[in-house]
Amino acid sequence: PDGADVPAVDAQAYAEDYAALLNRRGLGQVLLSLAAAAVVVGVAVGLGEALGGGFESALSCQTIIAEEGVGMGFPEVLFDLFPGIGAYTVLTRRIAPRMAERLMTDGNVYPVEELLKMGVVDYVVPKGEGLQAARDVIRRNQRIGNALRSMNTVRAACRPVSLDELLEVTNEWVDAAMRLSERGLKTMERLVRAQERLANTSAAA
Repeated sequence: PDGADVPAVDAQAYAEDYAALLNRRGLGQVLLSLAAAAVVVGVAVGLGEALGGGFESALSCQTIIAEEGVGMGFPEVLFDLFPGIGAYTVLTRRIAPRMAERLMTDGNVYPVEELLKMGVVDYVVPKGEGLQAARDVIRRNQRIGNALRSMNTVRAACRPVSLDELLEVTNEWVDAAMRLSERGLKTMERLVRAQERLANTSAAA
C-alpha cells in the first residue's frame, strides 16, 4: 500500500441499500480467501501510511515489507466501525488474538518498527529501498520455491481461512455500517477529507 488508505467506503456508500454494501465488501473477502488459501502468494511493500483497508490488504500477503518511518493502523473505530475486510482473520494468524483486537480497537497508527517487534511486519528497510527489498525476497524465495509452495499448502490446511468465515465477518460489518450514527458518519467524512488532502500533498511533492 502506498499512501494513507482510510477504508474505501465514503459517506455516500451508506445511502446505498444493504445488498450493495454487502457486495462491496464481498469482493474483498473473496480476494482475501484466495490469498489465505495459497492460491495467490503476495508480497506487500509499505511505502507510505497504510491505514484501514490498505493495512488489511497488506496483511493478506505472505510477506510484508515496510520502509522506515511508515505507520500502519485501523482508524475505523474513530467513527465507531471496525475493519471488516478480514483484519481479524489475517491478523490473528500473525499475532495473538488479544493483541490483534487491541490494534483493531485503539485507533492508533503504529510505527512499522514497533509492528516488526510484534511480528505483524516481516521486514523494515531504509526509505527508498522497499521495492528493491521485495525483489530480493522474491529472488530468494525462487531458490526454495518448491518448499515454500508446500509450506503455503500446509499453512492453509492447518489454519484454514474459509470464505464462509470471511462472509460472516462481512455480514456483521454491513450490519454495523447500517447502524452508524450521524456523528460517526461526520467523523468518517472528516477522515476521508484528510486522506484526500494528504494524497494531494503527496502528488504535488
